[in-house]
Amino acid sequence: MWEPKSQSSGRWEGGLTVRFTRLAESYVWFNLHVTLRGTWRGKEFINVAATNPAWDKWRPSNPTSPHWYDETRLQRYLAAHVARDRDMRRDRTVREFIAEFRGLSGTAVQRKVLREVGCSHQSLADFFGKHKVNLSGIAKLLASMRKHSKLVPRSILASLVLNILSSVFWRQGAMQRPSNISSARE
Repeated sequence: MWEPKSQSSGRWEGGLTVRFTRLAESYVWFNLHVTLRGTWRGKEFINVAATNPAWDKWRPSNPTSPHWYDETRLQRYLAAHVARDRDMRRDRTVREFIAEFRGLSGTAVQRKVLREVGCSHQSLADFFGKHKVNLSGIAKLLASMRKHSKLVPRSILASLVLNILSSVFWRQGAMQRPSNISSARE
């Protein structure tokens, strides 16, 4: 259990308690699978049951979509990969980078993208640029990855948003329990 450094100040029992409680409550609003219970000096200050324990949260291990990037963001993403690869003494290829994106893990589609961009068998660091960022190459790469992949279906994104919003409204008592929320409630 976490203890504040200065228990004698009295600040914790005042405004910080309210702020910390609100922070904890806001965390469970957008994490439907989380049950959170907290006590402070024997007094419970939060007890919220998961509204959808089976909810499958989008994880960092899930492939990202090229449709979620513009050229600047893809440039930053590429730069982060190149920097990490340099730190790890790894020489990743453009093909390996492409494979991390949703809908681009297949060999045939990777071959199409590499051919369109003209970077087959090229390391990611070389493609990115050693002395100057390859802006035109990055633009071509993004356009080709978008061309050969599908948008994340709106139904998946809409379902995610509806689950989160209905959970928030239900927890606040603004609506009856939706069918997607389990019956366990604090």
